[in-house]
Amino acid sequence: MMDLGVGLIIAVTFFISLYFVLVKPQVDQLKAHQKLVANLKVGDYVVTAGGIVVEVVGFPDKKHVTLEIAEGVQVRVKSDLVYEHEYKENRLHDDTS
Repeated sequence: MMDLGVGLIIAVTFFISLYFVLVKPQVDQLKAHQKLVANLKVGDYVVTAGGIVVEVVGFPDKKHVTLEIAEGVQVRVKSDLVYEHEYKENRLHDDTS
């Protein structure tokens, strides 16, 4: 009977550890990304999943965002492809770069 109790404690400890090592970080990362996308505004600069720094120019619907990658060149992408918010001053149309 003692071996069953020890085995059960080990199994429960294993699954709790698995939750905190694998599941919880992914859930936190998903929530952070959803917050990032929800807080985007027109004029913000973001980095796409492909590493391109672009300016947000519109929101056609809840699942997509319109980005300007060069002057007059706009693309509509899924909001999942927005990787991070670019906080420093970026100018797409600045000739001094």
